[in-house]
Amino acid sequence: MKPEVVKLETRRGPAPVTDFWFAQVDLRLTKIDTMIERLERQIWLLVYAAGAILVIEGLRALFGA
Repeated sequence: MKPEVVKLETRRGPAPVTDFWFAQVDLRLTKIDTMIERLERQIWLLVYAAGAILVIEGLRALFGA
């Protein structure tokens, strides 16, 4: 069997610049989503804490403690 060199015709060209731009936009959007999720968790924590304080104060008022 003799070795053969085969020329590949289907060579992929360089990636367009828009791919890099879209990757940067996706990264920033992901970071924004993460920040919004953290902010949402903090807001819910504050809502639950305020509700707990309201319930405790209501119980104190009802039972005269």
